Amino acid sequence: MSISTMRVTLNNGKTMPLFGLGTWQSSSEEVKTAVRTALDAGYRLIDTAYNYLNEEAIGEALDEYFKAGKLKREDIFVCTKLATIYTRPGDVALSMSQSLKKLKLTYVDLFLIHSPMACRVPEDPNTVFPVKDGKLDAEERVDFEGVWKEMEKLVDQGKTKSIGISNFNAAQLERVRKVARVMPVTNQVECHAYFQQTKLEEYMKKYNMQIMAYSPIGSPGGQTSRFVTDKSDTQVLLNDPVIGKLATKYNKTPAQILLRNLLQRNIIVIPKSVTPSRIQQNGNVFDFKLSPEDMTTIAGIDKAVRMFKAEITAHLYDYPFNADSAICIFKKIDTSGFLEYWRFLNTYYIESKMSISTLCVTLNNGKTMPLFGLGTWQSKPEEVKTAVRTALDAGYRLIDTAYSYLNEEAIGEALDEYFKAGKLKREDIFICTKLASIYTRPADVDLSLTQSLKKLKLTYVDLFLIHTPMACRVPEDPNNVFPIKDGKLDTEERVDIEGVWKEMEKLVDQGKTKSIGISNFNAAQLERVRKVARVMPVTNQVECHAYFPQTKLEEYMKPYNMPIMAYGPIGSPGREGSHVAMDETGIPELLNDPVIGKLATKYNKTPAQILLRNLLQRNIIVIPKSVTPSRIQQNGNVFDFELSPEDMTVITGINKGVRMFRVEALINLYDYPFNDDV
Repeated sequence: MSISTMRVTLNNGKTMPLFGLGTWQSSSEEVKTAVRTALDAGYRLIDTAYNYLNEEAIGEALDEYFKAGKLKREDIFVCTKLATIYTRPGDVALSMSQSLKKLKLTYVDLFLIHSPMACRVPEDPNTVFPVKDGKLDAEERVDFEGVWKEMEKLVDQGKTKSIGISNFNAAQLERVRKVARVMPVTNQVECHAYFQQTKLEEYMKKYNMQIMAYSPIGSPGGQTSRFVTDKSDTQVLLNDPVIGKLATKYNKTPAQILLRNLLQRNIIVIPKSVTPSRIQQNGNVFDFKLSPEDMTTIAGIDKAVRMFKAEITAHLYDYPFNADSAICIFKKIDTSGFLEYWRFLNTYYIESKMSISTLCVTLNNGKTMPLFGLGTWQSKPEEVKTAVRTALDAGYRLIDTAYSYLNEEAIGEALDEYFKAGKLKREDIFICTKLASIYTRPADVDLSLTQSLKKLKLTYVDLFLIHTPMACRVPEDPNNVFPIKDGKLDTEERVDIEGVWKEMEKLVDQGKTKSIGISNFNAAQLERVRKVARVMPVTNQVECHAYFPQTKLEEYMKPYNMPIMAYGPIGSPGREGSHVAMDETGIPELLNDPVIGKLATKYNKTPAQILLRNLLQRNIIVIPKSVTPSRIQQNGNVFDFELSPEDMTVITGINKGVRMFRVEALINLYDYPFNDDV
């Protein structure tokens, strides 16, 4: 991984560098040198804004590189922002047109609303922050919704690839999200070790929106800004003794430790500098990794201290900086506004109000998927009907099945009951099924899904996965889903994974599935798919639990916004006797682990609930399997508590690197996936 290759997949499927150059406060001549230095050092993200008054100089520097053939336009990710003097629906297109002209570009990669405030238009358009009577001369209210609709039009017109926001609190972001046809991909906000934005991050994660961190090292150059609150604080973070010790430990600078910390949280960073040596030094953060213990140490120095409060705007109704997560002090509140905001708080920030039916993750194609569902492996037809009914009544909205489970027909009957009775609509339920292992070849992909849809009594599924990177030979009986020959699974030696994926993509085009993904793939196999993909995989369903937490695979998948979908999340206590489970001699029972037992006592929960909550807090989709009604209900009761960061770390410590499933009958196959977890 390097500064030029480390990217994150946004919620619209486009990719963005995780590391870039910030250019706030950089004068025109300084910024030219800074951009040249950054590009030579491998930076591929340049962040600017109309308000910075340096777009023209940045455009000249970029133009030099394009004309000299050093870089192509598509190599560079350029972000600029809506002028604060133009933050009204009628002026959005004007702001963008002026920025494109200055930047010498026909499009930008990302266009942000710079702030949820609108300055009155001054006589001089270069007066980007007009002041009157010691305060920013701004309009009392901003029509966010109207502005956002105009931002969406810029995407339609090809003037920007993606759109987002900056300096918005969660309530303001929610106002945008509710009207959005094109979702915001990021929120650029102040974020550093003294102000870690964990609550905002938690809210945004549900929609796969990335935090883009300005002042990631605490803005040591902020002393001259009117927006900095207490200028004595701006140098403190780089001198923090905890950061200093870590810098010594890793033989890095304090700035490099702070940047690496945010990158490991999957936060986009744009450190600002005009000093060539510092620009190069800042980017040298890809040759080391902070340990989980040191990440926790840095989490412990959060002081909830903002460097920027823009207090000259504190008189405004839409002033965003009193609300970093859930508490917003409204200067002027009418009854309807208060009720609307209180409803927002109850829905999005009080954990006890979060439920099994509302907690979703936004996939890398912009669609949402429940984080909690019912697994149905090994569930017989009559058992599974009862299980599905119980799960739906308990609020489950994700049902996971597969052709190979031989229970799709029964699941389809249970769903059909609920749809016909008007208890649920089709769009309320997220159904995942999988390509049969006997059909894992390009010519048979459509046949497999057609048969599954017929059994499920559906016209489409929400997610269709390649069940394994292995292909069984087609048996005479299509219900013989795992044919055996000479004591071994009767499989083909190689699988045309790329060809199979191309056929999976056609199913999306035909509307037979909303999303596609993979299951039981290692990172190398996933990479083969990703390299040929026109439609990106949205998830990889794999074994994942506290004894086998898949952290390396998770790290690989994170930049592409692919969440792990965990089967066996509580250790698969019902796996005994399965031909896919490995020899159980010496494998401890996860549900009986003493560490998990102590935490269950501490939180007054079952061991299973502790294990499920742990994965949910890692933003991993869980599908615990059960056919026992009481257990199905109990498993879903994990939204009224939260594991502390310390207890999350304790659970990390019981990782044994132990798989429950290895399918050892296939170990000699070329595409056998379970020797390689990374």
